[in-house]
Amino acid sequence: MKRDWDFNVISKVFVSLIIFTVVVIVAFSLDKLEKRNKNNEAEIYQMINRALVQCYALEGAYPDDIFYLEKYGVNFDTDKYLYFYEPMGDFIPSVQIIDLDIENVGSGEY
Repeated sequence: MKRDWDFNVISKVFVSLIIFTVVVIVAFSLDKLEKRNKNNEAEIYQMINRALVQCYALEGAYPDDIFYLEKYGVNFDTDKYLYFYEPMGDFIPSVQIIDLDIENVGSGEY
């Protein structure tokens, strides 16, 4: 017995597989991009922390302004991030970074 193939069904299955593949690829790409953004933010926190510790070790106090850390090699990207800095006397200051990119809205606190 010879079976006739219904090309309409085959084409629907093929299109569905293509759409599924594209959705999976986009999902993995977005996940990878999100992880990269979180890693960048973590690197910024580490860089600021090192500069804060270095400043305290060399000058005996934490700076009153976060942008003072440029003296210690920190480059602030004010077009991409907002930086909130709250000195706390002899305790390590509170630093918060907010991503200005509307698609990557997220914040972290150090």
